[in-house]
Amino acid sequence: MKMRKARLEDVPLLATLGSESYRHHFERHWVSAEELQAFIEEEYAPQTLAESLVDSGVSWFIAEVEKPVGFAKISWNLPVPEHSFSGALLNKLYLAPGETGKNYGQMIFEEMLRLAQRREQHYLWLQVLEGNEGARRFYEAQGMRHLTNETFSSATQTSTLYILGRSI
Repeated sequence: MKMRKARLEDVPLLATLGSESYRHHFERHWVSAEELQAFIEEEYAPQTLAESLVDSGVSWFIAEVEKPVGFAKISWNLPVPEHSFSGALLNKLYLAPGETGKNYGQMIFEEMLRLAQRREQHYLWLQVLEGNEGARRFYEAQGMRHLTNETFSSATQTSTLYILGRSI
């Protein structure tokens, strides 16, 4: 697997990968199909992605094995909720449908750790949706520990997000 930094010309690829992988992995957690669609359209809109790609506080990466198999987004120097320090926030680590179980997630996570260390980040944190037990087990196996919870609300539902983190 090869990881590369995403560029502006990758916006269409990220829009497709993002919407397909998000729907595949998280659709069952949404009460309203309309809200899910609106979230995906906003989160992976070309303009939204383009703005994020040129933000110096954010980095996007694409994982490839002959073809794109996943992506990651990491934000730098963000305050850790309910703590007095900052770190790198692993916003997204998503694999394309059909690409789980091939150790790609492990490789992407390890690369994100290396990148955070190179950027002199001393802490890595992330959010895991309640009910996504596979992701929670995966991150805990990487040494992440539960810090606190946050709430995500939409018009039709309220969900709990577990905040996990670890020193690096």
